Amino acid sequence: MIVSCIKQNKYFSDTCQVTVALSEKSVPLLISGDYIGLSRVVMNLLHNAAKFSRPGSSIEVAINKLDLATAEITVTDSGEGISNADQKKLFQRYGQAEAGKRKANSTGLGLYLSRQIVQGHQGQIGCKSEVGIGSTFFVRLPITQPEINADSNADSSADPHAEKPNACRIARIA
Repeated sequence: MIVSCIKQNKYFSDTCQVTVALSEKSVPLLISGDYIGLSRVVMNLLHNAAKFSRPGSSIEVAINKLDLATAEITVTDSGEGISNADQKKLFQRYGQAEAGKRKANSTGLGLYLSRQIVQGHQGQIGCKSEVGIGSTFFVRLPITQPEINADSNADSSADPHAEKPNACRIARIA
């Protein structure tokens, strides 16, 4: 799923003159969830990172296993960074950092909707940022052991929209 999102976002990233790469330390993980909804979350984070990064900079996406039960997706940029006061607004409906208010096509709904999707998966979404340095947005999701053969659903050529027995759509997040 993550690689697919990076590829889908490539044109926009190129337009913003930033590169996006999956960290070599990333680990492939399977989670049970809504493939389309989780893809929207990742796409929103990639879009925001590209939009607010300096031309010529890079964005790193990583997938980590925090513990036996938690997967973490991070998107790290070297943009302007977000003040503590603005970070408190980010996930609220129509909440925007000051930089977002200066950018065209920002509604303040993307991160709010992303939070709704992530919380619907019993997960967490958040941000760590330092003004002048950049930001890391993270999504933490429970790793579940689906009652189906995970290998048969990990095939990237499989239809991600096909229904799977005993589980929601399986999202391979690598």
